[in-house]
Formats: sequence, C-alpha cells, structure tokens
Amino acid sequence: MPIKEKVFECMVKNNMFRKNYVSVINKLSKMLKLNKKVIVNALKDLQQEQAIKFKNNEFANCRELYTGIFTLSGRNDFGYVTINGINKNFYIKNIDNVSNGDTVALYINNDEVFPCGTIQKVVKRNPKNIFGRIIKTNSGKYLFIPDDTISYGKFIKIPQDELAKTSVNKRCTLTLEKFDEITVQTNDSYGTISQVFGLAGDPIVENVVIAKSHGFVKEFRSSIMQEAKLIPNKVLENELKNRLDLRDKKFVTIDPATCKDMDDAVYIEKQPFGYTIYTAIADVGHYVKLNSEIDNEAFRRGTSCYLGDGVYPMLPESLSNEICSLEEKKDRLVKITIVDMDKNGKILNYSINSGVINSKHKLSYNIADDIHFNVNNAQNAYKDIKNEINLMFEASDILVKLRAKRGSLFIESKEPTFKLNETKTEVLDVTDDHSQLKSTKIIESFMILTNEIVGRYFTEHNLDTLFRTHAKPTKSSIDELNAILQVFNFEPIDGSSLSYQKLLKNIKGNKYEDYLTTMILRSMQKAVYQPENIGHFGLASTEYIHFTSPIRRYPDLVTHRILSAYQNKKGYLPTFEQLNEIGKHLSEREQQAQKAEIESNKLMIAMWAENHINEIFSGKISEVLDTGLIVSNGVIEIFIPVYDLSQNKYGSYKLNETKTALVNEKINHQYQIADDIKFKIIGTSRVERKVLATTDLDKVALQTKNTTIDTYEDEITR
Repeated sequence: MPIKEKVFECMVKNNMFRKNYVSVINKLSKMLKLNKKVIVNALKDLQQEQAIKFKNNEFANCRELYTGIFTLSGRNDFGYVTINGINKNFYIKNIDNVSNGDTVALYINNDEVFPCGTIQKVVKRNPKNIFGRIIKTNSGKYLFIPDDTISYGKFIKIPQDELAKTSVNKRCTLTLEKFDEITVQTNDSYGTISQVFGLAGDPIVENVVIAKSHGFVKEFRSSIMQEAKLIPNKVLENELKNRLDLRDKKFVTIDPATCKDMDDAVYIEKQPFGYTIYTAIADVGHYVKLNSEIDNEAFRRGTSCYLGDGVYPMLPESLSNEICSLEEKKDRLVKITIVDMDKNGKILNYSINSGVINSKHKLSYNIADDIHFNVNNAQNAYKDIKNEINLMFEASDILVKLRAKRGSLFIESKEPTFKLNETKTEVLDVTDDHSQLKSTKIIESFMILTNEIVGRYFTEHNLDTLFRTHAKPTKSSIDELNAILQVFNFEPIDGSSLSYQKLLKNIKGNKYEDYLTTMILRSMQKAVYQPENIGHFGLASTEYIHFTSPIRRYPDLVTHRILSAYQNKKGYLPTFEQLNEIGKHLSEREQQAQKAEIESNKLMIAMWAENHINEIFSGKISEVLDTGLIVSNGVIEIFIPVYDLSQNKYGSYKLNETKTALVNEKINHQYQIADDIKFKIIGTSRVERKVLATTDLDKVALQTKNTTIDTYEDEITR
C-alpha cells in the first residue's frame, strides 16, 4: 500500500479529520513510525489528488463514501469490498469490527493498479452463510447439520416448513438468525435456509459445495461471458506486429491426456555448444486486459481449482481451452524464452520475447515416453519430432543433475488420479499414473528453467514483481524433525537444503521412507507469492518466479504484464507495496484451492471404497495418532479409529512418547509406523467424505456394496 494511502487510512481509522494540523502530523508520525517530512509529503499528495483538503488549520475528508459487501480473506488479516456499479474489488486492512458479508461504508483510493479502501462504519450486519445439510430426525423434526460442527455445534434449528420438508437430505446454506457461544452450548442456535444445492452424497453436488465453500464456481456472470465473446477466437494478422514468428519450429505440448488448458509448449535444437531450449507460454495478458470484468474475476478466484468433477477455471472456457490454449496445428500468441545452454547446464545466453507459434503435436506424458523409448513403434508414428523428444530427455537429465548439485530437493508427491464413469457418479479406479513417467521430468525441468530465467531477468533489470518464494525452515521445525530422526537412528540435519537433500537420499528405500518424507515436508514452510525475493528453499533457487501457467494462475499473469510494460515502456507497473498486498491475496487463494482439492479427493476415495466393501487390503501404517491409524496402500490413505483396532477389546491403546506407535501395554502389543497391516473396508460415507475400516478382519460390514451410510441421525436425537 502506498504511504499516502497508509496515511489516509490511519486518519480515517483514528478520526483525525477536523483536528489541529500539528497534532495530526505528530500522531501520524508516531503511529506509522515514519519521519514527519514523509508524512507532510504524503498529505500534500493526498491534497493534490483532492482526497483531502486543508482549511482553518484542519484537514477535511473529500473522498466520497461508498457502500459495499465485505468479504474476509482466508488469512483473516485483510479482506475486500465489492461495490455495486464499480467493477473492482477494493482491498481492506482495517477489519477489526467487520465480519464476512457485512454491508459497509468505506472510502476508496483513486489507484487504478491496486484499488483499496478504508471502512468507515458497518451499515448492516450480515449473518454468516453456513454450509451443511438438512435431516429429518426419528421424532419428525427437521434440523440443519453444519459441515463445521466445531464452530456451530452438532445441529442448528430451522423453521419446520415446506422448504425444510423438501430439502431433507440436501446440501444447503443456512443464514444464522440467532447464534452465540451460549446457543451453541445449549443447542439453541437458529437459522433459515438460504440456498439449496441438491442431494447430499451426489458427487456433482458435493464437489460444487466443496468448491463454493472455498470461493470457487464453474460458472461466470453473463457480463463476463459477453466480454469474452468480444475476444477473437483466432490470431489476427494485425496481432503479429513486433512478434517473433516461430511457427516453423516444431513446438509440442506435453500434458496429461485429458488436458485442455495448455499453457506451455516446448522445442529444442542441438547446437555445437550444447542446446537451445525454447519455451512458449500462452500470452494471456494480450487477451485479458487489466481491470476488465474477466480480469477482476480472475483476480478474485486467483487460480483454477481442479476437483473430482472437473476444473473450476480462473478464466472462461473460450479463453482457457481455446484462444489462450496452445492447441495443436493452430497459431497462438505467446511469451517465449530462448535459452542457450552448454552441455554442463551452464546458461550462455537468453532472451524473452513476444511471439507466435503453431504447435505441431499435442502429446500426453505417455506418448512422449513411448516416443523416447520407442514403445509400440511410436518413433515411426512421430518421426518428425522423435529427435527433438530425445534431445529434450537429454537436456532434462542435465538440468536435473545441475539442480541436485546446488541442493534442490526432489520429493516425489503421490497425487491420486481418479478414473470415473461417464456420468461421474462412480469412481472405477484410483491410480498414480504420472509419477512413473519420465517425460514429466522434461516439463518440470524446462518450466523451472524458464521461471528462473525470468526471475534472473527481473533481478538484472531491478524490476519488482511477485516472486515465488519458499522460506528456510524455522529452527523449531528443524529441532522437531531432528527429534524424530533420532528415534529412527538417522543423523540430524543442519537445516540447509543440502542437508535435507542428503537426508532424502539416506531414507530412500528405508522402511520408514514414506513417514519420514511426510515429516520432512511438514518441517518446511509454505511457498508464497511476495515481491521480496528471499529465494526458493526447496528448489535451492535464488531467483524464482511463476511465469509458465498464466491460464490457471493469476500471479503468472501479473509477471507477464509487468514484463510487457517494461519492454514496451508503457502499461502495468505496480509498486512494491501494491505487490505485497496482491501477493497475500493470491497466496491465500492458492491455499483455498489446495484445501478444496483435498476435500474433493476425500470424497472420491469414499466413492471408490463403495465398490470394495468387505474387501481386505494390504498396506502400511503411514501415521499414528492418539485417535487411530492412517494406513496407505501406496495410492490412497484411510483412517482406522482406535475402537476399530482388532486387539482393542483387550484394553486401550495409547500413543507412545515419540508419537510413532499405539501401544497396548496390557497385552504387550503395538501398532508402529511403517508396519505392514491388513485392513477391511466396512463402510463409507460420501456426506462425511470418509471411509470406515478395521483391522478386525472378521468384523461384519456396516453396509453392502454401492451403498453409503451417514452416522449423525441417531446422535442428534440423544
């Protein structure tokens, strides 16, 4: 936030208008910890833009008072207000006395790049909209069961009307009418149904609710769709001016087979010195103009969100899957990095340009692997690009070795892929297909290279942007990890990336590898977007930016625009303070998408388990909790509560001091991390997004194949 806006916000928040000039200067200097001269200059700027005026030795507020709806960010330390008639979100930091959904009066700045405001008062309180479902109890009453029972209690009372009757077993949102700590404790909270989505347990409905509860929807407002229609669906001749024409180069895209939003295409040439690597990234900024309706909505979403029923996109389909997607055999506008690299991975030269390409092939990871290893005679089918694919594998290997040398961490994350039937109502299989394919390393290596090259460019030209930063682990996190390592007889680490890398090598193939990998990940901080470049610990990279996925990540689009503005000497150049606030919002949106994807995965696993009731599986204990075990079969994880452990009838299991085993001292038995274990699936609930399993293999299942259970109804009426 610019200093002048901090000054204005402080004046509004602390009621400094109609106060003596000297006292205002002194207060502002003390509260903002700024030099008085800086304060005076900021006040002059505010006067010049007619935000305030000075008369009779006092300041007066000249800004118009607006009203709008406040939305709290997931970080809970800022929010934004949507104002009717103004196509912008105004970011707010004075949020002490405001709640999500409140109607507020606020002053706004005149900053086109980063609009923000200061709340003057709350005009109307808005009860929270709570996600949950309606049930009918054994006594015939209708109740609302909130998804978040910790915050809102086991149930909330609702009107016993026709809407409640027709909404039984349906996902809804509820508007609270009476709610406080006392009503939660006495089960006396009260609310009314505000929106009905559909039957609870229907996978489409469940995914829609998961997405909506985290701020994502598939649909776009009609005004956004109308704006999207005005964008040409093909590259026009007049758009090629001042662009590097690389349509003759044999670019290819390599993605999952079902991918439609293809951000990147790659091409490589063999050189006497080594290689020239071309990476083409969709030029989304050419089509999505700053502060357009499409842009404002993309910024609000922050990212695309990928759930079990498909993508909840950041951009309308006509952009994400068509004109911005680097489709096969079609001209597409791009940003291009061209990197000359020697045979040891040293960067000899690079350039970043605006260009146009025409991708020659849409390859899946499987097909790229098949070409390289000549599976099913794939090299003959793709003989026009087989040499380039082989060169890509060659260059990728060099880049991987170079990253390893500097301390980059290679952690294989297992992300389940769900195979659904045509109607997306049944999960047929769960796999981890992509992790075993070598071609994923090509795209990973080339994208990291591109992001680092762009990061280097911004650093060399002293340009502010959003860096993708990953802070070093804290001392307390390292100490906790070392305590765990001691239990399993591994040497402690010093917290450097090289010490982490050595540890990952040492645990490779060890019985406790999966568990220790999880603990290693938990010891590290989250990566975020911010203008202060502190480097990327996990990649051991000093200059790293997200640039390669502007179709599905807004931070990449921010960097594209700044790059264009700098190279063209006009356009979008936000300040460091503005980027700081933008980064906070986009980091929070990324985290919300991750939470939604985790919830959707839980739903998909519950659906998969419906077809495996009464089946016995072999797995390993991947984590031990005081409430039970988490077991894994290599792709999915299932929780087994303490009361469903087969030996529990002989006495209670307690968590040991190192939190690595559940121990039953009475019978001298324990369940320890990494132990092989057999378990049986005995139930599943789509509504609660969980699978019920037991180590008692003789236990009778609670349900039959292809049915689900819910566990609340009996509890509610007690």
